Amino acid sequence: HREAGAFAARAEAEEEGASSEVSPHIIRTVLSKLSHAIKGEALRALLRAPHHSTAALGRDGELAPDSVMGVLMKRSRLFKRWSKHFCMVKDGYLSYYRSSSPSSSPIGVIPLANAIAVEPQRSRNRRHVFKVETPTRLFLFQAASPAEMQMWMAVVQRNCSSSAGAHSPALETH
Repeated sequence: HREAGAFAARAEAEEEGASSEVSPHIIRTVLSKLSHAIKGEALRALLRAPHHSTAALGRDGELAPDSVMGVLMKRSRLFKRWSKHFCMVKDGYLSYYRSSSPSSSPIGVIPLANAIAVEPQRSRNRRHVFKVETPTRLFLFQAASPAEMQMWMAVVQRNCSSSAGAHSPALETH
């Protein structure tokens, strides 16, 4: 339990604005050492930290390689405002929730089998923005860092490929 407490304390310190950054590799290492009972507690503490992403836990408590969840900024379609959303990529879908933590049901679900492009997007006043384009809509997300943006794009790309059954040449990742 001492490891979980230290892990939660570090997540809370990040939430309060400390500059230390926890990489997904460190998260995987620490989670693999925690008992199954306290993995959920540690993961919830991480998700309270702003702009943090981590690979999702599978049903057996192990990390699922083609899943990711965390907080991203998302641009709204109508008013073009940016707001914080908890997002999750799993089983060929990108789901996003109203708040910065998971709730009972998502406010939006993007079927990734329909994705045309997943790539970085230039923005005048925002950094680390990437797009997920479908035939009917362009979704813009902002990650906290270049590495986090690359991680999200890679997981979305893998879910697009696995959803379609084969890699679509029209789907680009840069």
